[in-house]
Amino acid sequence: MILENIEVSLFDKKTHSRPDQTISLLNICTFNEHKRVIELLRSYSKGSKEFDGIKAGLPCYTPSIVCSERKQSGIIRHTNILSLDFDNVPNIEVLKQTLSALNFIMYSALSCSGTGLFALVKIAKPNLHKQYFDALVDYFSKLNIEIDKSGSDMTRLRFVSYDENYYLNEHSVVWDTILASKASTYRQSSFSSDADIPIKAIYAVCNYVVANGIDITIGRSKWLTIGSFIGQNLGAAGKEIFRDISQFHPKYNENECNRTYDSASSYNRAIGLGAFLNICKEKHLPDMKELFRR
Repeated sequence: MILENIEVSLFDKKTHSRPDQTISLLNICTFNEHKRVIELLRSYSKGSKEFDGIKAGLPCYTPSIVCSERKQSGIIRHTNILSLDFDNVPNIEVLKQTLSALNFIMYSALSCSGTGLFALVKIAKPNLHKQYFDALVDYFSKLNIEIDKSGSDMTRLRFVSYDENYYLNEHSVVWDTILASKASTYRQSSFSSDADIPIKAIYAVCNYVVANGIDITIGRSKWLTIGSFIGQNLGAAGKEIFRDISQFHPKYNENECNRTYDSASSYNRAIGLGAFLNICKEKHLPDMKELFRR
């Protein structure tokens, strides 16, 4: 994957909902077109009226997507690139050196303000964007380095910047690590009676889809059936499991997921284990005996 071959959506201003053009990521990251205005921006204090006014007029781009409109339903394709923000860095040079020593960092440079850094990481599977981001947040937290959490949104805009000493490694390793599902802490020994089988099935399916990045929620009626089944067996405690299972949908939104679970779990008609297993079968998951052995 070469930066020159990666296209992103460019917006003339952050207030534009639709992109003004599609442009090479290499063009944005390595050209000095905006040097003069970025240097002017950095001459003012961050948060000042002058700073905010200049920044508001800067072009922006979406590192992770090409889109027709900057929202989930407007995504045309993912770029297989994930952007990380490191804000208000106490020592820019030290962090630059740290990032350049990591084999999965493809590119890093100063943010437009000059007080922080951002980095680009190649990822293996676009549908795991948020899961990769969470894993990277966890990775850097162990190094006592904080990442701006808003970067988990694949539609997020980034202002153009300038850094004559940017770091670029086009042969960087592709990041393909996610955090283990919290559901995996539940073992077969946690359940002893036949009445526990539906709950055991929920956790077994959750463990499997999270480990393999599988979406079993396409089709709203199926999604509601899954939510109802989990809610009727786990109540409020099942919301996190529902999120874990739902997160691989290409248009996943956590707030919508929470609202859907609240609605689906209060559904009066009982949803049986068979309905849940039929959805799993349609998505070619292993049968329950195989999942229970894992």
